[in-house]
Amino acid sequence: MRGKWVEIGVNIIFWVVSSWLVISVFSIASQEIEIINGERIERISRDKYLIRYFLTGQFFFAAYFYVQFYLVQQLKSRKEIGVFLLKSVALSFICIYGYFHF
Repeated sequence: MRGKWVEIGVNIIFWVVSSWLVISVFSIASQEIEIINGERIERISRDKYLIRYFLTGQFFFAAYFYVQFYLVQQLKSRKEIGVFLLKSVALSFICIYGYFHF
């Protein structure tokens, strides 16, 4: 039982760290560097729309990953691969539609 909680914790840490990394790298709207009397001052402004956009994207990516993982776990024979592929394609379209229309 303890291993299950460790796995859940590691997954949460992964998604939090990867979300922070994506947002911190790609949400920069402008970066100003000013040098006054030899002192360097950096100002970074972030676009709130991009932050929301990337957070929404990370949510959909996480949901997509875990649903796909669940669907793969449900495969018991080679005959079910066709049904799996249909579910996978449908899930992909739902995530893409939801991501761009949210």
